[in-house]
Parts: sequence; structure tokens; C-alpha cells
Amino acid sequence: MNLPNLKKNVRPVSLVDSIYETLLEAIVSGQLPHGSELNSVSLAKQLDVSRTPLREALLLLERDGLVHHTGNHKARVAEFSAEWPNTLRRGWKKY
Repeated sequence: MNLPNLKKNVRPVSLVDSIYETLLEAIVSGQLPHGSELNSVSLAKQLDVSRTPLREALLLLERDGLVHHTGNHKARVAEFSAEWPNTLRRGWKKY
């Protein structure tokens, strides 16, 4: 059987990247509305991951301006205008 080279289409995704993409999709879709608190213990349990890769994913989301950390080590979804999700969707390949 002669198959096309499929390997070039497969890319390994780290756990942190997977968590990042899951949270990004939840933010863009409105499942995690802007301004909502992101409790790392609850999120880790819900995603069935440890808190370390979750914290790393939250830092990446903060780097991208989607999450901000408050002084007491808590994270919140950043506030955005009503047009923001449509702008992000145009630039995000998954949507």
C-alpha cells in the first residue's frame, strides 16, 4: 500500500500547548467570559492535569494578553471589547 507522506502533517503537542489551546478556545467561545476568575485548582481538576503545566499555559495566555494575574496569584480573563473575539478568530487558524 503506497500512502502519501502523512508524517509532515503530524506535530507533537505538549501538555502545556494542549492546555493553552483548550483555554484559548474557551475564552474565544465565551465559555470563560472576560473578567472571570481562573482558579488554578478547579481548572486543573476539570482538565485532569497538574497545576504546573496549567500555570505555564496561563503564563502563555498572559503573554498573549488574554489573561492577567492579580497581585494575589490569581488569574482573570482579560477584559475585551465586543469586537475582540471576531478579530481574534480571523487570525486564529483553529476557528
